[in-house]
Amino acid sequence: MLSDAFVKMKPGEWFCRSPLVITSPTGPVTVTPGVVYRTGKLLNGMDIASLLDGWHATGSLPPDVTVQK
Repeated sequence: MLSDAFVKMKPGEWFCRSPLVITSPTGPVTVTPGVVYRTGKLLNGMDIASLLDGWHATGSLPPDVTVQK
């Protein structure tokens, strides 16, 4: 699902292609198509780009993070 929604542009930068709701302990975030998410920029307390970098490196998300269409 994440691989369909995001394209890695360069380290720390992810382009969103389709909407998703990412929920973490800080709450839900709806990511918006056409937006570039960059490391260090928080959205509702969540660093989307860092989360995606971790997912890209390990193939999984933290256990307290969920993703929905």
